[in-house]
Amino acid sequence: MTSVRRLPLVMVTVVVVLALLSTACQRSDTDSGKPGTSGKGGKLVFGLTQEPDVLDPHTTALAVASRVMLNIYDPLVWKDNAGEYHPGLARSWEISPDGLTYTFKLRDDVKFHDGTPFNAEAVKVNFDRVINPATKAKGARSNIGPYKATEVVDRYTARVILAEPFAPFLDSLSQPTLSIISPAAIAKYGDDLGQHPVGTGPFKFVEWVQKDHVRLARNDDYKWAPGIRKHQGPAHLASIEFKFILESAARMATLETGETNIVEAVTAQDLPRLESNSKIKFVKAPWGGMVLNAMLNAKKFPTDDVRVRRAMLAAHDQDTIVSTLFKGIHTPARGPLPPTQWGADKLVEEYKFDLARAKKLLDDAGWKPGPDGIRVKNGKPLKALMITQPGTKMEGAAEMIQAQQREAGILIEISDRDRAAGYAAYSVGEHNLAPIFLSASDPHVLSMAFHSRNIGAGFNRAHYANPELDKALNDGAATTDPPKRLERYAKAQKIIMDEAIMLPIYNQVAVYALRGEVEDVTYEPRAYPVLYDVSITKK
Repeated sequence: MTSVRRLPLVMVTVVVVLALLSTACQRSDTDSGKPGTSGKGGKLVFGLTQEPDVLDPHTTALAVASRVMLNIYDPLVWKDNAGEYHPGLARSWEISPDGLTYTFKLRDDVKFHDGTPFNAEAVKVNFDRVINPATKAKGARSNIGPYKATEVVDRYTARVILAEPFAPFLDSLSQPTLSIISPAAIAKYGDDLGQHPVGTGPFKFVEWVQKDHVRLARNDDYKWAPGIRKHQGPAHLASIEFKFILESAARMATLETGETNIVEAVTAQDLPRLESNSKIKFVKAPWGGMVLNAMLNAKKFPTDDVRVRRAMLAAHDQDTIVSTLFKGIHTPARGPLPPTQWGADKLVEEYKFDLARAKKLLDDAGWKPGPDGIRVKNGKPLKALMITQPGTKMEGAAEMIQAQQREAGILIEISDRDRAAGYAAYSVGEHNLAPIFLSASDPHVLSMAFHSRNIGAGFNRAHYANPELDKALNDGAATTDPPKRLERYAKAQKIIMDEAIMLPIYNQVAVYALRGEVEDVTYEPRAYPVLYDVSITKK
């Protein structure tokens, strides 16, 4: 029986533990407003870049939701930053020689926040829910892979059966998207579960004030933290408030005044000023998954022509974008995966910025410069629509892409949509360019973004279907031998870039700024902060 397994499938993310100086008065363990004296407890206020859509791990697609849900729910297994797997809600597991059956021995001392017991039936209810089309699962559906069924062997033994081997399965189980929800809450709230999250995690959901905050309170019954944490028992913090502060300058200001204890997404513009403040410290955590990029729609004119897409890729100067907008934080992306992600391929030089090549490609495709510089063919201008939405972290990159493409004679129109309208447009293919990034810790993320089954309802915003690419992605997931997996994913990345179905922009680094009183923040492989061990020190 195996309780800890190592699979060399992911990047190694630097884990940073901060021991910082005290500068601000916080509330006591009871959150009564009186200063704490024990050095533990208190209320932590975390400034987020946007508001989650839902707090249902099976149906959300947003990384910001995962940052909140990591505190509410627990997974069956945990993954550390060295790629090792550790017991979570599952005490141990066995994998059959053919890779089709995973037998989990579950903890027998866990209760959901609503008081109902965690058991094998709860695992079955959750995993069956993910594959039910009525759930409309997003990332969870891709992460669960070729799931077939869960058998309840006994009250605390669950046997998960796959239709075919799936190498990323343990990695998937460690992600917030496959965390375990209370079956009673699923039955009670139905489609409204996302506003009433009930898990087994170290913090319980208290309230969600739309457009303002989500508040969590410590789960005093929590006693099943993984061994990779610094302590056992309930969390140190009495409560956490996630504030939605969309505007970067306002978010940074709240940190400087002490209204927040932690903020995310520090920008290159804010970094120099904040670095001069002795009360503030920083953590930079490499972000696994897919790079920030603009996917090119292969089904809509004029990006349905691979020659146009290749010209756009050649006219794309990510080095200048990064040095202008993100210097000191992010690095230019060369392909679908960042170099810190296990499985990233070192792509050939032909994908570098080359404006002369871009112009020649368009000339050869019959697009001739018009009087205003915009190219024309058969009386139609070479015009493409980029649809952006909040939270895509473009921060001026859309406008720079627009200016660069115009140099090649391509007119990019930018349409800013709210989240719901943006998703709707992407699903039907209204766009030519769609900014996107996906958090992950395995190259299986490529399937989420580029497999043909994910056109429309999934993340394949390129609307690109290619049996050869699908096969490479399928083989990469089904192959358990790491070197062979690398070969499959290298082939997939070569097809993606040859077919020019994305413009890589930057390799993400998650930059968090923390006030000095915050201690013991760590980061899991997707660069999400782990707040269970955190305390607020009083000096």
